[in-house]
Amino acid sequence: MGNQSAGTISEQFDLFLRSWKSADGSNKYIARIDRMIADGQVSVVVDYEDLLSFDTELATALIENPDRILSFFKEAAIQVVRTENLAYAESIEKQLQVRIAGLIDKLPLRGVSAKYLDRLVAINGMVVRTSEIKPRVVIAAYACPNEHITYVPQPTGSLKKPDKCSECNEGREFRLETKLSRFTDYQVIRLQELPEELPPGQLPQSIDAELLGDLVNSARPGDRIVITGIVRAEPESGIGAGRQSTFRTRLDANYIDVRGKELEQIQITPEDEAAIRRIAESPRAYDDLVKSIAPAIYGMEAEKEAALLLVAGAPQRILPDGTLSEELSMLLSSETRAALSAMKGLCWQMVL
Repeated sequence: MGNQSAGTISEQFDLFLRSWKSADGSNKYIARIDRMIADGQVSVVVDYEDLLSFDTELATALIENPDRILSFFKEAAIQVVRTENLAYAESIEKQLQVRIAGLIDKLPLRGVSAKYLDRLVAINGMVVRTSEIKPRVVIAAYACPNEHITYVPQPTGSLKKPDKCSECNEGREFRLETKLSRFTDYQVIRLQELPEELPPGQLPQSIDAELLGDLVNSARPGDRIVITGIVRAEPESGIGAGRQSTFRTRLDANYIDVRGKELEQIQITPEDEAAIRRIAESPRAYDDLVKSIAPAIYGMEAEKEAALLLVAGAPQRILPDGTLSEELSMLLSSETRAALSAMKGLCWQMVL
């Protein structure tokens, strides 16, 4: 595959998108592209097992050299989108992404090492932190002293200036024109080992993943996810005159599969609703809920009550005297308040 030309790879992927059939005989990826256009989306999701069955060599090359292969995939995908809807293809040509789902081999988070640098991997983990959403420049527009505009692609996080003006060859000061530059949403999430995968006596390890475009806000803290991405190495920041010889790993996310259900996605059956109402009508409902926390552990009622309050929470309410409902915590015993404060502190330490 490494000896094949870019045109050959693009043609092969174009054939895959146009010809791959689903179990019912319909064209799977043409249907996905049509749905992407109808929904106003910019990503084509490809199942890795389909690609592996279609062309093993191409699927292997994708794992070993994802930057090169994905660029050819994008070229082929935009051609297929042009066939389906020319106007839409022209509007999303710069934003279109090919995302790879369902890699067969999952890499343990603590197994990420130097040999996986610049390779496509899939990692199981739990999201423990998400950053705020920030705009990241993708193509920066620079104006020279003569007001000529030079566009510079920004593939990395470090802002790159042009060497000289594209029109007058002026190489002096350049001014960034944010209104003419193209930005995309940017977010960093921290992925931590799943508790059941943690070796005995070991602290959980974590890795940061960078999300761009429509991947932003696709996962929340507490979600169990499988993230597909490219392993990168970036220099560690440190005090000293020269650059550090050690690097830290991060992940350029390509696709996120959320495995854990959010609370709003849980379906409440009529039987569940009847059981909830029966518990709510009981005069000992609160005490029974406290006892349901870690029932195998004897005693520690204050800690169990604190755990229940952390899990359940409550909406804010304005009391008759104008204070917020947080003041209701004064009705708790001093032991429960102390346990609740300690647990909140522990939770913040785990997040940070």
